[in-house]
Amino acid sequence: MLGKTSDPARERALTQEFESMPSDVRPDLLGGLVCINDDGDFAQAFYFTSEAEAREGEKQEMPEDSRESFEESQALTIEIRFLDLTQPWFFSPS
Repeated sequence: MLGKTSDPARERALTQEFESMPSDVRPDLLGGLVCINDDGDFAQAFYFTSEAEAREGEKQEMPEDSRESFEESQALTIEIRFLDLTQPWFFSPS
């Protein structure tokens, strides 16, 4: 995802809250990377077990204790673009 938030500091705090979400909420989510610039521009990359399992996970109801934070994060997002990378390459120097 590429986008812009109206409150970078608050978005960083909300992202840290999501880190503590129990793994059984989205077992399809393996991990990710979030970068939020001081001007509000952000990039997020998340890794899933499979595209099919990720699509099913998207349909699930968010737990009550995480729902408010998720909705606040969405409200702070003033611009977003989704990119599905179905065959990413991971590179690490030898």
